[in-house]
Amino acid sequence: MTGATMPDATQSDGTPADPRLQRIAELLTLRADGQYGLHAITQRQHALQAGWLAERQGCPEALIVASLLHDIGHMVHNLAWHRRPA
Repeated sequence: MTGATMPDATQSDGTPADPRLQRIAELLTLRADGQYGLHAITQRQHALQAGWLAERQGCPEALIVASLLHDIGHMVHNLAWHRRPA
């Protein structure tokens, strides 16, 4: 992004400066502990694994973020889909 500047990522207390990032952090902290489908991992672990794999493959930053957040809607809407078989 030519000419664009990134705001400071965190405030002095360590929380994200952007309220959207704060909300994402809250969702991944507070609502991602449920089992991911029938797998022996949590929703948070699944999200982090997807993002890590994209990063490891050398994907662009936007794809890494998309990989990390691809199931965020389940947490936003508290669908509790992790309680049902995948």
